[in-house]
Amino acid sequence: MPTSAKPSGAVVAKLRALALQEELENRLKRHHPDDLIPHLARRLANVLKEPRLMASWPPHFLAHAIAANCAFHRPCYRDAITDDRIRRLVNVYHQHPDPVPDYFLEQEQRIDLFLINTARQQFYLQHGEAQPDIARAILLFDESAYGKTLVNIRAHLGFGFSDWIKFLFILSAAVMRRPGMIIEPSYFHDMPPSILPASTIRALVSAISQSAPDVAAAYLKLRSTLQGLIFNLYVPSVFLKRPLFCMTDGHYVAVHKLFLRGLITGGLFDLAREHSPVTFGEEFGDAFERYTGSILAAIPEARVFTEKNLQKYTGKKVCDFAVVGDAYVLFVEAKGTEYRSLFASDGALRGDNSTTKLGEAVDQVTSTARLTRSGEFQELFGDTSGKKLIAGIVTFRHIYFANGDPYWTDFILPRVKTVDEVALGSLFAFRPQVFDIRSLEMHFGGSARWLPSFSFADKGREEHPLCSSED
Repeated sequence: MPTSAKPSGAVVAKLRALALQEELENRLKRHHPDDLIPHLARRLANVLKEPRLMASWPPHFLAHAIAANCAFHRPCYRDAITDDRIRRLVNVYHQHPDPVPDYFLEQEQRIDLFLINTARQQFYLQHGEAQPDIARAILLFDESAYGKTLVNIRAHLGFGFSDWIKFLFILSAAVMRRPGMIIEPSYFHDMPPSILPASTIRALVSAISQSAPDVAAAYLKLRSTLQGLIFNLYVPSVFLKRPLFCMTDGHYVAVHKLFLRGLITGGLFDLAREHSPVTFGEEFGDAFERYTGSILAAIPEARVFTEKNLQKYTGKKVCDFAVVGDAYVLFVEAKGTEYRSLFASDGALRGDNSTTKLGEAVDQVTSTARLTRSGEFQELFGDTSGKKLIAGIVTFRHIYFANGDPYWTDFILPRVKTVDEVALGSLFAFRPQVFDIRSLEMHFGGSARWLPSFSFADKGREEHPLCSSED
């Protein structure tokens, strides 16, 4: 008697994803978001303070449940929140096998894609912004560099870059000190005009907050396709860009403290790209290149040459910077890019714009290195015949595992047009490395050295709890 065919990996993944979603819906429909979300937000904050709890209460489970609650709650239910019910909810995640690891490890046999997806699923929930990150936002998004973009941003949103940074700096500092993470509407209404006008505050609150119907619509849209369903637990939280949850009584919950502070830097990038993509692309590219140059200038006992310096000696393609040290020449191309695809599959990685940009960057540093070896920059660099040639590509956001062999071989190298891997190996001491601007700061001197004095009116500090001297 013939045996039935074994289901394909995609079919198995779909069935597992549907089983998880059905069980979650049965649990989450019984709890009103106004009750459950503050509880889960506090739990998430506690887990990040006590890493030993992460195995039992994984942050990505909690973040997912917060958004899914808005999508699945039914108005006829409002069960009380108890510790036992929360444990049963989180156990649903533990008890249902995640289809993605099995799919990549067993069906596709791609450990690289498994690792990339795991990093994208978990790391962003644990990354906090520190003083250098805030300093970078102030320097990188200096309004004087964004004349055209700011016209569009103010017209669409009602605030500028400096308003955004100031408001989120105050708000995130205050929320960090509040165990309940619930913000009364009066906090915004009572903010002194000396800090920000009332109309600007309203626009800012609107830009970073969302109600339960907003969250439900965004959550379901992201999971409306088969791929979205299978990658259910890997889709970034809908609260990442708008981390304030607006309760029905007008109060706000800071769903994840780190999301709020992360908006100071990443949020401006996302907003400007959305509302003024053409002008922002041009202006940010220039600003990012200048900022990268300021970090490279901190390298001790090295000379930094810009693209304009190099172009005086050749009409061929060159990179943004060449850093000449005693024993090396470092070629740097600044690409203010990020991985933008929602999922990290083989096809998505091949087609993502960041992959194209990385390939272009390799061509640029390679061209400059070849010109150096041919002696075109000898008058500028001096004798470099005995120096190692190395290269780096700086991105705005971290691109996970971009320096690994599979990422390089399968995704970046096919986008390189002017050189093959053998030629690269003979030219450079090691293949060009990809790292984000934060990593560059950590290696060569961070933006905190130039952190401006960020002060507010004394009156504001005294009269408003969000602007206290302690914050």
